[in-house]
Amino acid sequence: MSTGANFTSVHLTAHIRRLSAEGSVLYVRIGSSDIARLGLQHGQAIEIDLGRDRVSGIIKTSGGSPWLAPRSGSSNASITAILRRNGFEQGMDVPAGVRKLTADGEPLSAVSLIHSQTLPCSIERLTLALPRASHRIKKH
Repeated sequence: MSTGANFTSVHLTAHIRRLSAEGSVLYVRIGSSDIARLGLQHGQAIEIDLGRDRVSGIIKTSGGSPWLAPRSGSSNASITAILRRNGFEQGMDVPAGVRKLTADGEPLSAVSLIHSQTLPCSIERLTLALPRASHRIKKH
């Protein structure tokens, strides 16, 4: 798991589900609308911030619903362990932060986190919201 990145600008809902009806292995399903809104793609490495912990994996869009598959060197069991350690169970829908990772598991730059549809307002409104200087610069 990586540490130290800011997750505040990009959010999704992590749907905690069981891999099978009779099994105890959990995984994270991600809504198709979140996938589209955030510009995520099949095979994209991401890290999901669940509040107390983070889980990383690969977006899979095949099958019934998009889901978070284990990355190389990880497993469904390790994802389940993180989810259980944080008190998550089958059927929970958890608000979460997300960031894209490189193939090596390193976070992409902050610019890569922001998709145009996730901005809360237009660039013009952002510019107007910036604080104005309270003094003038004197020329000598």
